[in-house]
Amino acid sequence: MLMRSQRHFLLILTALAAAEAQGQAQNSQIEQARQRDALNTELIRPVETLAPAALEPTLGGDPDSFGIQQFLREAERLRPFRAFADVSAFVTNNVALTRQDPLSDAFLIATFGFEYRRPLARGLQFDASLRYATFRYDKFRQLDFSSFDLGIGLTYHSEKLGGIDLYARYGFNELRSAETDDVFFTNHALLVGAQKVVSFSQAHYAYVGVSGHLGFADPQASERSELSAFAGYHLQATRNLEADLLYRYIYLRYAEGGRGDQNQTISLGFRYRITDWCFASATSYIGWNRSNQSVFNYDTANAGGGLTLSVVF
Repeated sequence: MLMRSQRHFLLILTALAAAEAQGQAQNSQIEQARQRDALNTELIRPVETLAPAALEPTLGGDPDSFGIQQFLREAERLRPFRAFADVSAFVTNNVALTRQDPLSDAFLIATFGFEYRRPLARGLQFDASLRYATFRYDKFRQLDFSSFDLGIGLTYHSEKLGGIDLYARYGFNELRSAETDDVFFTNHALLVGAQKVVSFSQAHYAYVGVSGHLGFADPQASERSELSAFAGYHLQATRNLEADLLYRYIYLRYAEGGRGDQNQTISLGFRYRITDWCFASATSYIGWNRSNQSVFNYDTANAGGGLTLSVVF
């Protein structure tokens, strides 16, 4: 028979183990959401200001019939809104992002969103977005969660600085457990960055950039600031098929515990246009995290594909 003090001690150990497992699960959910956001970061492209006139005149000569004729050509209409839905399935070799004994799993991500982008005067562009995503796992259902994101930003395209794009954004992220419907993570973030696109032809280009990220999270143990650098290459292989290769390095400094991480990711993606509003994609990426606290070291590899419906209006 165990003495009362021994039973009490075992109960404490059990509670601590459960809390640690729950904390590890929440940490992996946060990291999975952040990795997905990083891989989904779109190249900042300034939108060209369209002519205000609805019709543009085009002159043509035909002196043998009716003399000089004037034809009216309809200008492209500015379409600042985009609504989209995406369903993707992935397999991973390290679902909990652990250092030892990694576990494999498969998960599904369903995303619904809305974007608004509009050019302003003097090379400025405003954008805003709303996105809701659900993550559902095959084996480890306790990891199921949903993510809500809101963002607004301003981009400035500077020809005087060699065509560099400067941008600033505010973002809000909320993660909610699918099992309990409780919010276990919220984050307000400020992001500033710069990007340069090098175009080789209409079919392919490269880009490089740097950014800084300041977060204000709850719980504070997950709050961190980031400095990142990235480089990518885009190829329009055919009229309907395009490919993207991306490398990203991030230094992360956490608000508590003196933790500092170095995170690197390489991704390769293919996108095929089925119609003007339907796209199929395949993506694979590998990542590795090295921390000054070795318990947070991990390696991961994910691969999968999906279908996207996108309407611009």
